[in-house]
Amino acid sequence: MEALGDPTRRAIFELLAVGPVAVGDLARQLPVSRPAVSQHLKVLKEAGLVVDRAAGPVASISSIRPA
Repeated sequence: MEALGDPTRRAIFELLAVGPVAVGDLARQLPVSRPAVSQHLKVLKEAGLVVDRAAGPVASISSIRPA
């Protein structure tokens, strides 16, 4: 799967495999900015691997899409 071909997206996917994580928390665990994490999540969402849910007016929590 091409979406997991990028090392940063793979790392994000592995972090989400443990459980849902907010974008800001993902950014703190990775050597990339919050906007970069959001872009990587967009690719994973478009590939159908990740879903979002609202966690307030400006935050969202991402998790692996259930099979």
